[in-house]
Amino acid sequence: MPDNTAILGILTDVQNASSAKKVVNETGFKSKNILSNKEIYNSYQKVQYIPYTMFVDNEGKVVGEDFSGKKDLEALKEFLDIALKAVE
Repeated sequence: MPDNTAILGILTDVQNASSAKKVVNETGFKSKNILSNKEIYNSYQKVQYIPYTMFVDNEGKVVGEDFSGKKDLEALKEFLDIALKAVE
């Protein structure tokens, strides 16, 4: 992962830390993850499928492709590579 890159997962479909840990362990997604609060949940009402992934640059602009649904680590790396090329 490049030094100027961070990944943050927001779990919106679990109710507690125990459930969140189970999801993280099942997917292998070990980056920083947080549980959604009501405010975050309300902002994602347009999203039809969870998980939903998008990449943003340091100015908050969406870059690369966004996608819905579960992806394995290799697929996430491919999407990240596309996003990083978009900001070069």
